[in-house]
Amino acid sequence: LQESAQLATERGDDEFAISQLKRAATRDSAGMDVFEELAQLLERSDRNEELIELVEEQLSKSEEGSDEQAALWLKLGQIHEMRLADTESARSAYERAVGSHPALADAVDPLERLYRKAERWDDTRTLLERAVDADGDDLVRTFGWRCTLGDLCFDKLEDIDAARAHFEAALEIDPDAMRARQGLERIAIATGDDDAILVAFKREAEITSDRTRLAFLVGELARIHEENGDAERALHWVTRLAAASPEDRSVVEHMARLQDDLGQSEALAESLEQLDGLLAPDERGANRRRIGSLRRTLGNDEGAITAYRRALSLDPDDLEAAHAIDALLDETAVAADRIEIKRHL
Repeated sequence: LQESAQLATERGDDEFAISQLKRAATRDSAGMDVFEELAQLLERSDRNEELIELVEEQLSKSEEGSDEQAALWLKLGQIHEMRLADTESARSAYERAVGSHPALADAVDPLERLYRKAERWDDTRTLLERAVDADGDDLVRTFGWRCTLGDLCFDKLEDIDAARAHFEAALEIDPDAMRARQGLERIAIATGDDDAILVAFKREAEITSDRTRLAFLVGELARIHEENGDAERALHWVTRLAAASPEDRSVVEHMARLQDDLGQSEALAESLEQLDGLLAPDERGANRRRIGSLRRTLGNDEGAITAYRRALSLDPDDLEAAHAIDALLDETAVAADRIEIKRHL
């Protein structure tokens, strides 16, 4: 009968093939292959009621709690959802599938979708928590469910402790997972927990390559460290951002300010050199005079003179720079150099 059905299918006679397979299915020796071939033909012919009857008949023969039974409930759910748009019957079938197999992803995922559509948040949580508890082998799948639970508990159920626990469990599976890290960040921000924000932001800032995201994280880290009186830690993060975004004036200025606060004159002079190219032309003279002053304080007279000369190159009437150079040129300086500076005074 199966061979006859196959020949009929090959010549395009699905009606005869279906009749042959139905006869074959009544025999005690009929296996799952007969069911699958018949189901495929009924689907192709849009004979949905017959298809449902076929699946339900197989369900009646299946062993309670077996993999076969779960697969049949899943099949029935898919027919109701995809072919008949009967979400209630589909949901019921999916629930039967996960009843014996809580981690059956092919049933968990569509059932979660239907629960969400109906805004059945508690049912969604129960479904996913049972799936997580039952699924010990597929860590990728468990990770996804953990993060989904974290989002659900935070956004819909307002259970912050549970959300935090799920995100932390996800990080145990993948310590570098951005989704879980950002979940903990959202919780920390919502609760105003600066210590938790520091931990969460540090984790992400260590691994992110997104400069926009890094700028936000570093800004928050620096703010919290500065508010806590820890300028050195604030400078650590701002310096990292400056290395990633050397063309960002605000970042370089922030770095220079922290270096100034900490009395790191040598590093500050280098930062001001970096900043010089980012300033508007009318701002550079003051910046170069400041570099000269720092170099002079550090005992680097040559570097100081160079900085002041660069200021003079912008404005020949810069008396402050000219006086500073004049004071730095000692009696052994080349006469021509002293004469040239005197012209600016």
